[in-house]
Amino acid sequence: MSDPERLRELRQQQSLVRQHLDWLERAIAAETQRQGAPAPTDPGAVKVTETGGGMLDVPKPATPGPDVDSQAEAVLQEYRTAPRDLEREVRRGCALYFGAALVLLFAVIALLYFVLRH
Repeated sequence: MSDPERLRELRQQQSLVRQHLDWLERAIAAETQRQGAPAPTDPGAVKVTETGGGMLDVPKPATPGPDVDSQAEAVLQEYRTAPRDLEREVRRGCALYFGAALVLLFAVIALLYFVLRH
C-alpha cells in the first residue's frame, strides 16, 4: 500500500470513529433523558485530538473489600473436593470409558462377523 493511499485510509478510519463517537453521544443523551437523569456535564469520556490520537478516561474499578473476599472464599470452599476424592473419580471415569470402548469394539466385531459370514 503506498503512503498516500495509507494516509487516505487512516483519515477514512478517523472519520468513521468520529461518526461512531457522535452516535454514542446521542445514544447516551437519549438514554439519560429517557431515565430522567440529568445530562452529564462532561460531553464524553473519549477525547479525540485532530491528529487522530485518542485518550480514554476510564474510572478505576473499586477494589473489593475483605467482606467480598470472605464470601468468595466461602463459595469456593463449598465446591472444593479433596485431591484423593478427585483422583478416585477420575480413575473410575477412565475405567468406565475403557469398559464402554471394549463393549463397543466387541459389538462391532460381532456385527461384522455375522454380516460378512454369509
